[in-house]
Formats: sequence, structure tokens, C-alpha cells
Amino acid sequence: MKKTSIREITDETVTVTMEEFINLIGAGRYTAHKIVDQAEAKIYIGRRVLVNMERVKRYLNEISE
Repeated sequence: MKKTSIREITDETVTVTMEEFINLIGAGRYTAHKIVDQAEAKIYIGRRVLVNMERVKRYLNEISE
């Protein structure tokens, strides 16, 4: 399998991979998956799983209020 290169993530980034999301939030794999599942932010493209950052941001704002 070809290793993906790390890219710069900005506020305008629409999707990230699960690995990028885990590194971005600084949490463990279990916690990251739990956040993404509860935010209903998974996007499946074949076997690849991407995270919709807009949904995650909205979810985190809702639970932090």
C-alpha cells in the first residue's frame, strides 16, 4: 500500500483522513473514532474513510455549550 503524504490542514479544509484527524485533535484512535461516529461525519469512498470537518466542528460546538 502506498503511504499518503501529510498535507497542511487549514480552516478551509473540507475533509481529512482518520490518521490526519487523530493527529489534529491529539487524541487516541478510540476517542477520535467515537467523536467522528457521534458527529456522523464519516464519508466512505470505496475502502477509504474521510472525515467531514464541518460536521465535526458543528458537533464539538454543540456539546461544548
